[in-house]
Amino acid sequence: MENVEINPKVIQWFQEKRKISEKTLRQTKIYTEQRRLNGDETLKETIVFPSFWQGKVVNYKYRNAEKHFGQSPGGMKVFWNADALADPRLQTDEAPLIITEGEIDCLTFLEIGCPAVSVPNGASFPKDPDKEPEYLTAARGLLEPIKRIILAVDNDKAGKPFAKYLAQRLGEARCFTVSYPEGCKDANDVLQKFGQEEVQRLVFEAKHYPIAGLYGYNDLPD
Repeated sequence: MENVEINPKVIQWFQEKRKISEKTLRQTKIYTEQRRLNGDETLKETIVFPSFWQGKVVNYKYRNAEKHFGQSPGGMKVFWNADALADPRLQTDEAPLIITEGEIDCLTFLEIGCPAVSVPNGASFPKDPDKEPEYLTAARGLLEPIKRIILAVDNDKAGKPFAKYLAQRLGEARCFTVSYPEGCKDANDVLQKFGQEEVQRLVFEAKHYPIAGLYGYNDLPD
């Protein structure tokens, strides 16, 4: 990991297309390398997202310009940017943990200084509904003392049931959801179209995850 580097063109792509700074890329140790993905005939510049657990790299995710994706075979499934789980602010009311559906949305919240992680496989569910995903089981000890969790998953057909699944696993009482502006599917859409202040609004105005039978004052009729 010490000798890896990011292609300047990839840094430029992140800055111009995704509004993600070089500082945040280096903070998360993202880098690039030449790789074949999904049957590519030639080597292509590929973005590498390393996943760390207890100070060691346990998995890699890959993405190239053709939106071909890959992952290390047999890699451990952990939250991406899992070091954020140890942020001391999470055990107070100073900051919530933000869980996203992908690495670029996670980077979006890191841009505004929020502790954030991404699930490793998008909005996917275990084949066995009674079996907890590896990334949740591995992080249980770190997740338990966290006061507030914002579920900033995608605003689509897959994201909504996935938010419900996560809330049930993490405890609905401490979970919150975000409301994206019209025309935005995820947090990075918000950053691209409206800037960091609107991303901050997502955090500040996050609402309690709805719990059946529990109502807030504003839910009551006049």
